[in-house]
Amino acid sequence: MTLPIAIEPLYANKSVMVKTQGLVGICSEICVPVQFSLSMDVGPRSVSKRDEAAALFAAKASLPGRAHAGFSITDVMLEEPRLLHVKATIPENTQKAELFVTPPDGWYLTPASAKQIDGRHVRFELPLNDIPTSANAANQSLTMTLVADGVAVEQVVTVSRP
Repeated sequence: MTLPIAIEPLYANKSVMVKTQGLVGICSEICVPVQFSLSMDVGPRSVSKRDEAAALFAAKASLPGRAHAGFSITDVMLEEPRLLHVKATIPENTQKAELFVTPPDGWYLTPASAKQIDGRHVRFELPLNDIPTSANAANQSLTMTLVADGVAVEQVVTVSRP
């Protein structure tokens, strides 16, 4: 994972101490939250502008794009109290499709599984077994990242009921 960050010192020819902390989810069969903190002393000439620009360009190119008519989530339906069905349109000839969901605070989600790829359409199931018992998934807004053969788009969707 790459997080593109550009830092410019306030004063020329002075070092900058960069400190950051965060929380990311590492996912395979289940998602495990990992908290981290980093610090780095960036010298006044530690990276050339060309190297910096190339690294930022590569990092930005790997970020999810905007969903569009040929590559997007088309429907998110709460079929059972604890199961979401997600339908999406994917590029032609996609071999592998994945779906990642950013849950609301307090929710923990197992990864969605692709149940069917049919041409340009894919259907996922997303179990909601580990959300709080008081949570209501209906009408909930969720940020979803759809990945098709390594290319990703991101969109905010609202869960509907049948």
